[in-house]
Amino acid sequence: MGDPFNNTGKRVGSAWPRDTVVDVSPGPRSTSTTHGLWDDPDVSQNDSPWFDDEQQQQTTILRQQDQHLDSVMGTVQNIRGMAHTMGNELEDHNALLEELDIQTEQTQSKLSRAMKGMDGLFKNSASNRSIWLIIFLIAVVFILLALVIFT
Repeated sequence: MGDPFNNTGKRVGSAWPRDTVVDVSPGPRSTSTTHGLWDDPDVSQNDSPWFDDEQQQQTTILRQQDQHLDSVMGTVQNIRGMAHTMGNELEDHNALLEELDIQTEQTQSKLSRAMKGMDGLFKNSASNRSIWLIIFLIAVVFILLALVIFT
């Protein structure tokens, strides 16, 4: 290919590297500090076959990027939907856990009262009078049973 500059010292249009950024958007030009093909007065967009090739490549790249962005957007929307569903499920489970906690506390309170009653019954039955009373009542039951059976 040779020297990318002609005898005047200015860059020739066909010698531009492939990674040069070229503004191919229609309409008014941007006032950014990026210098592309449009800034070189020696290169005409209609005269260069490279321009058509470069414009085609950039259009293809932009389409591919749009497709990738659409794919990413779809994935993000799916993740957002899943996160929303998970949030709803967590709220439902939290409500169920709170209800279970309330019921557990109520049951604990009832069991505590029942245990106190059982402790009182055991303490009362542990006294000697209660034991003798229970033995006497059992003996009376056996005597009455014997009378009913043998008479």
